[in-house]
Amino acid sequence: MFNKKSIFTSIVTLVIISTLITKASAKEVITIDPSKIFKTLKAPLIGENVNFLMSSDKKWPRKVSMKQRIKEMNLGLLRFPYGHLGDNYLFTDAPFNDGIKSLTPRVASMKAAPGRQKWAVNDEGYFTKALDFDEFMEYVNELNIEPLIMVNMLAYDEKHYRDTVVTFDDLKTHAVEWVRYANITRGHKVKYWQLGNEVASHTDKATYFKHYIEVAKAMKAVDPSIEIGFGEDGRKDWIEEALANDNIAQYIDFLSPHQYLFGRKWTKSYQSWRDFSGKLTSKIDKLQTYADNSKNHKNIPLIITEYGITGADYPDVSRKKRKKSIATQFVTEVDKYKNHGNDLWKSLLFAELTLATYKHKNVTHMVHWNTHTSWQGEFGGFHGNIENSLNNTLENSLTPIGHVIKLINNHTFNNIISVKEKHGFVRAYATIDNENGNLSLMFLNKNDQAEPIEVNLANYLPSNNYKRWLYTGLDPEDEYPTISQDDDGTQKLVQFDRSKVLSHLAPLSLTVIQLSIQ
Repeated sequence: MFNKKSIFTSIVTLVIISTLITKASAKEVITIDPSKIFKTLKAPLIGENVNFLMSSDKKWPRKVSMKQRIKEMNLGLLRFPYGHLGDNYLFTDAPFNDGIKSLTPRVASMKAAPGRQKWAVNDEGYFTKALDFDEFMEYVNELNIEPLIMVNMLAYDEKHYRDTVVTFDDLKTHAVEWVRYANITRGHKVKYWQLGNEVASHTDKATYFKHYIEVAKAMKAVDPSIEIGFGEDGRKDWIEEALANDNIAQYIDFLSPHQYLFGRKWTKSYQSWRDFSGKLTSKIDKLQTYADNSKNHKNIPLIITEYGITGADYPDVSRKKRKKSIATQFVTEVDKYKNHGNDLWKSLLFAELTLATYKHKNVTHMVHWNTHTSWQGEFGGFHGNIENSLNNTLENSLTPIGHVIKLINNHTFNNIISVKEKHGFVRAYATIDNENGNLSLMFLNKNDQAEPIEVNLANYLPSNNYKRWLYTGLDPEDEYPTISQDDDGTQKLVQFDRSKVLSHLAPLSLTVIQLSIQ
């Protein structure tokens, strides 16, 4: 026999359960108008920083080549030689105009990385197994990828590069002769040249401004068609001042911000990221504002020359025990440590960071950091390294982040549609191929539960045929997420009601649905 209190309690409980069920089953309604094209990209959005120390197919043979993996990821741009290590890189030996005879790339200083890495550099400072410029251009030309060259601007500085073999005048000659070799001697027509990397961390503003003008002017005297990028990655007192100074700004053809997630408390756990709905792209936002507020550079391209999810306070994965084969000299096994690096939820965070840039009108390329890392040594960069798109193994296999790059680059189109991005735990993006009307819808579900969605298409009547790709895993820290396909629609995972599209998004997933018009 129930008393009034127990009856009341039961009723309240039923109301709460009913509310939760209703809330859980409520569809996220997303409106997409394919006619509202925001901007058009000339190449797939995501590119890569190739680590020149570990990317030569000729000197670093793997079962699956770098060239093949680059092709699989359908990369839009390759940056060479690297980031900070590029400021201790000379594309050939002095006097720098002998490249037509042979390339002998080397470090400027043996006292700075990678000069201290005995596996990478011999006693005279020459690279022993690195990707050189000619082989890099073989990748670029064969795969039809846009190259970007980062030019050494700092290695003359004895403070940071002790016993350096170059002066500033040498570096100026080095930059000029590299342009001459690439575009005049070899006829490669390399368009993008970035002067230095994160220079504010290594030199002062007045010195860099002076050197930037000198080097850029000399490079353009050799080939006026090249575009030169500013080597500071986002500091207001550098960027705004440079854009406002016509003496400098006349030589600035693109900006190169970097976007990492250092200091973000919400990156420390899956739950924190799941519940976070704020901005991810603070540095890019600022540079877009600087461009908008400039007098003559409102449409200046923003090439994000480095970005990634690096910055969370994870345990040091470099301390994992490794076993290496003496015969292959590659990592073949790691211990059973819990992975805190390159897994499902971090790769989905990477996807969100990438796709959130669609709203920045000046962004032309996102260049992920990086294919492999050499900072942990010759045998570093094993599976789980949070920075890498490729594992440092004989298979050279894609990491979870590498799979996300492949999925986005291969299944989106170049015309970006203006879409409301955030819908609870769901993020929505859309692109279209104007020539054939094919539409690509991309949905990120941050939730660890399935999310039903209803997509209302304006000015677009889809056929009932579709293609669908699903990237997901078993749990947030799954190190081996998978991609499944429904290319012919036989699984009926997407339903249509004229211009309405219905689907369920799997927990913790990235889903691509491609539609065609009737």
